[in-house]
This record gives sequence, structure tokens and C-alpha cells, in this order.
Amino acid sequence: MKKQSFMEKLVKKDYNNELEKKLEQKTFEENVQSNLLSILYKIETAYKDYETVKRDVETKEEYIEQLIKIIEEKCKKIKLIRMESEESKIHKNNTFYVDKTKGEIECYPIERKLLYAIWKISKKDTIIEDKYYLENIVLSDLLNAGNNIQKVEPIRDFNGYSWTTLNTEIESTAHNLIYQILRNLVGNKLLEKWVYEKENKTDYYKKFLEKIKKEYGEKNSEEIIETIIKTAIMLEIKFDKNKIENFKEDKKETENELKTMQDKHRYVEEITKRKLQILEEIKEIDNKINNKDLLEQEYIIRNEILPLNKKIFSMRVLSNIMIEEREKKYKKIEELNEIMKPTNFVKHYQELEEKNRYLKYLEVENNQQEIENTLTQIQKIFLKCFQIKIEKANTKQEIIELIYELRYYLLLPFNVQNNVIEKIEETEELQNTLQETIKKIIEKAKNTKTIVEVTKNDDYEYEIWKNILQLRVIKLEDISLKITKDKEKYFMQIFDEGAFEEKTQIFISTTINEKQIKINKKIKIFE
Repeated sequence: MKKQSFMEKLVKKDYNNELEKKLEQKTFEENVQSNLLSILYKIETAYKDYETVKRDVETKEEYIEQLIKIIEEKCKKIKLIRMESEESKIHKNNTFYVDKTKGEIECYPIERKLLYAIWKISKKDTIIEDKYYLENIVLSDLLNAGNNIQKVEPIRDFNGYSWTTLNTEIESTAHNLIYQILRNLVGNKLLEKWVYEKENKTDYYKKFLEKIKKEYGEKNSEEIIETIIKTAIMLEIKFDKNKIENFKEDKKETENELKTMQDKHRYVEEITKRKLQILEEIKEIDNKINNKDLLEQEYIIRNEILPLNKKIFSMRVLSNIMIEEREKKYKKIEELNEIMKPTNFVKHYQELEEKNRYLKYLEVENNQQEIENTLTQIQKIFLKCFQIKIEKANTKQEIIELIYELRYYLLLPFNVQNNVIEKIEETEELQNTLQETIKKIIEKAKNTKTIVEVTKNDDYEYEIWKNILQLRVIKLEDISLKITKDKEKYFMQIFDEGAFEEKTQIFISTTINEKQIKINKKIKIFE
């Protein structure tokens, strides 16, 4: 967590007043203004607990200032729609509708959905350079959706005195889980800069790859990227059925190009043909842009087939879109010229092979089951990487941060039914990896005098800490525990600042040597 400076603590900004002033300049209806002010109040109330639980997040001030700026600059129109109204039917089963081009949001009067829509309207559709192709398509959507879900979390899961997560309220547990794992691995700051980069001047995907490799080694980084891209492709197909045909077409073209490249002479001929074809397409674009009648005809044709949320606002907007399309085509010609250079030919072939390898995931028969499988695989890789973080930690504060991070991770929703720790317990290999991870952090914590020793038996201590790491107490440093015995069963009682919190049975041997564990003694677990 970022610490506030002395002056920041001294001078408290009135964000409510600031938002009211911005809203005075808007034509939002009163119910919209009321909802926005209510959202702000809830953020201010809950953010401290959110920050305590999650640790690596932007400050409350950074969050609120960014939110107000988005409302001011990006939201031209916000309309709340009653669920039973006729208007609600135009958006099918969606709870909100965002038109980034027009700066418009239509939403049911549900605050967390409205907040999600506001964060969504602020984002670019693609945040990765075109040269990465598949990563650009699938990871852009993955990161954008994951970030939107995270931004809603302060009011969705926190209320100023408790922390509760309802898995069913999360737009996509898979997107959220992967995003939170990436946030843990590379840090919130990098992801925030990446998602909200305006000009695409920095290759954040490259920075991301470099950081993963540096922190966790080449083998782990390759496994992370491979598994996440695979999952992202399948999530893309699950949530956007139109992408299937596009991907299949890309797969076909990639396979054909790989085949053609086997005969270099033939490949040169194909490249020449493609360049000539692209030049014709550029000429056609120029003709339409410079001819009002042709442009109007193109405007009608495109809007006839576009869904409501993708319709083009005006002919001027269409003209700008077509100019961008023309620039991409010129860029494609440059790429084709580069490919034909001897030094780039082999590199391009390797890139196509990698692209084709990813596109083969389209052949998976049971998409949902494969998503579950790859998400499970990600947990295995993540826990290995988290152990590296534990090994690198040396100070008491670093250990405390890791304890909070591990607790937050284990309580993340894996799917609608289960949290991560519940899913881990279904697989023996993952159970063993988690046990190893928790034991490592306990050992480090005791060595740095971060926590007190409850028992001299490692297995008992693991069982106790596995239970502690499932507590939704906001501040772990405030809790004490007492091990009690009742009819040959052992229980762990948790006290939060003196108040009784809960009693949990811990599954340790009934033949325990009670000299190895402190029975009926209240212990403050953090030193």
C-alpha cells in the first residue's frame, strides 16, 4: 500500500463537492446524479478496508480522482433504465450498454453495474501493439475486463465494516481470477499503466514479459504466458461467438501461409499479389473518402450489419475509421516488405508457427471444461511463483504483505460455486503445493519474528494457518486465537480485537502431544 504524505493526511479533499461541481456541468437526470454521489460515498467509506485487505492497489485519492475525471471527460450521457421498461428490451439480457464513440451509458439502476460501465467507457479496445496479433485481441479483452471487475470491488465487496464476496455478482470469475494473479505477479502499477495508456507509446506487453521472466525465471514465465493466452482465447470464444469464425479464418490463412513458405519462390509471388491487392483496397478507400455519395453508401452498408453498440455515429466518424483502416493497410505493406528480408524470413515463419499453435486451441471440444482445466493449471504455476516471492522476502513488512496476498488469493472466486482454496482441495497435487507454500511462509514469518509460534509441530501449524488464511477479518494483525479441546476434538477460536469472532474445528490428530501445542491460551498471532 502506498503511504500518504503528512500533507495529504492534513489536507483532506472534499471529493463529494468536486463531483457535484462536475455534475452541474452535465445534463444527467437527478437519479443519475444521486447514484453517482452514492457510489462516491460508498467508495470513500469502504476504500480503507479494501486497501488493507488487498494491499497492492492505487490509493483512494488516485482511484477517486481518476473516476471523477472519467465522468467529466468520457461520459457525455448516462441514462438509468427501469428493468421493467420497454427500453430495457433493446439491450437483450445485458444490465448495461456502453457506446464509447458517443460517450453514452445506459444502465439498470444498480450501482456496481453503473460503476463497471463508467470504468469500461474509459478504456481502449486494444492495449497491445498490433504486431502481437493474437495477444492483442485476447489479452486486451482479458485485461480490460479484469480491470473493470477490480474497479467495482471497493463497493461490491466492502461496506466499511465487513468484507463479503458473492461469486454470482462478479461479471466473469475467470477474467477476475487471471487478472488478480497477474496483478500479484507483476504489480498493480504496471497493469494500471498498461490498461490506461493513452497513446500506445510504451510496449507494455514487452515490459510485462520482461518482468515475469526476471522475477520468476524463463521456464515459469513461458508456462504463465502459454497458459494464460490459451485461457484467454477460450474465454474470448465463450463470451464473443463472432470471434470463432474470425479465428478459424485466421487459422486457415496461417496454415496456408506456412505451407506456401516452404516454397520461397512461390511465397514471393504470393506476397507480391497481396501487396497489389492491398494497394487496390487503399485506392478504393481513398475513392470513398473523397466522394460524398460513395461515403454515404458505405455508411449505410456498414451500419446495416453492425450491432447496436457498434453502430457508426456519423459519416465524419466513418471517414476517420476508414483513414485508420488505410493506415493499417500501408503498415501491412511495410510488414510484407520486411518479411521478405532474409533476416526476417525465418523470424516470421517462427511467429506464424507460434500463432498457429495458439489457434489450435480452437479445436477443443468442450470449451468450458478446458477453461476450468487451464485455470487449475494456472493455480499450480502461480503457487510456484508465489514461493519464489516468499524466498525473496526478507523483512517483517514484506512477510506481512505476502500473508495478506496469499489470503486474498485463496479467497478469490474460482467459479460461481467455489473459491480458489476450495478448488485447490479437489486436487491432491495442488493441495500439496499449497501446503508447501503455507509452510514456507510460516517458516519465514517465524524467522523474521513476524508471527508467534502456536505449536512446534509443522503439520499442526499448517492446519491452523490454513484456517487463518480463510478468515475475512479486515486486519489480520488484530486477531488472537485460542486452541481448545472438546470431546477429543480440537477447535480454533478467533478473536478480533477482543470480540469473539468464530470457532472452527481443526483437523489435527486426536493423539496429539499437547506439550507441542498451547491449549486454552489466547495468543496474539502477530508479534
